[in-house]
Amino acid sequence: RPPLTDLSPLAADFRATEMATTLAIPPGRPLRQVLLDRAPAKEFATRAISREAFITLNRLAFRGGTFFPLHPDGPHAALVRPIWIIQNVGDIEPAVWYYHPVTDQWSVLHQGALPADVGELTDGNAAMAQASAVGFLIADLTTLMMTGGPDLYRLAHIEAGIVCNRLS
Repeated sequence: RPPLTDLSPLAADFRATEMATTLAIPPGRPLRQVLLDRAPAKEFATRAISREAFITLNRLAFRGGTFFPLHPDGPHAALVRPIWIIQNVGDIEPAVWYYHPVTDQWSVLHQGALPADVGELTDGNAAMAQASAVGFLIADLTTLMMTGGPDLYRLAHIEAGIVCNRLS
């Protein structure tokens, strides 16, 4: 329940921008179909992702609601948040970005491209260093454990898995 389901790693007054899109959000595939038809990527194309597609992807993954027993104030992921290293997304400057699904806003955490750092952060995976965008899921596990106990720790991991399925 709020405020734990509305947590952000950024200060309340941190500068944020909205990125509007004109694309309608398409319906997602059923979870059963995603799990049974899994086809992991072995390499990434070196072309850019369109800005519209990237924003829509985030909205589908993080603003699609959550599951019982989590009840945030809005239709967004309750416990996990994304940080994106954007390298080649159309009309979005290369930088480290934070997406806050509660407010549907974006904040720049670090300016400029980081291809060498991406390789390090992904345990030397060369394919990830070439990706247009690399996402990391974060959760404030200390606050969750101190306030809600071990159940929220487990639920944060379950929700991270659900978000990853939506992204795929």
